[in-house]
Amino acid sequence: MMKNFGLKSLAGTAVAGFLAGYLTHKMFNAQKPTIESGKPAEAKKPSVKPDYNSEDYHNLLKEQLVRNYQFFGEEGQQKIMDSFVIVVGLGGVGSHC
Repeated sequence: MMKNFGLKSLAGTAVAGFLAGYLTHKMFNAQKPTIESGKPAEAKKPSVKPDYNSEDYHNLLKEQLVRNYQFFGEEGQQKIMDSFVIVVGLGGVGSHC
């Protein structure tokens, strides 16, 4: 027999999801130790990341997001790109679980 867990369970799940997202963000964006901080610095790995300031990168990104630019406009798209978003889901929406 299925029980209705109610609003408390839903709120607990939402808080747990938010905390997981926040901690993941902090973990992957933590500053690396440097020589100035007194801790040994990690060896630098060769970077294969794109040059985010290059004109080619911006043209490629604009081409890939052409529908977003058409819908939101130039200023709206820039606001979206400058924002930080965490998407939290409960999963199983529409399933028969």
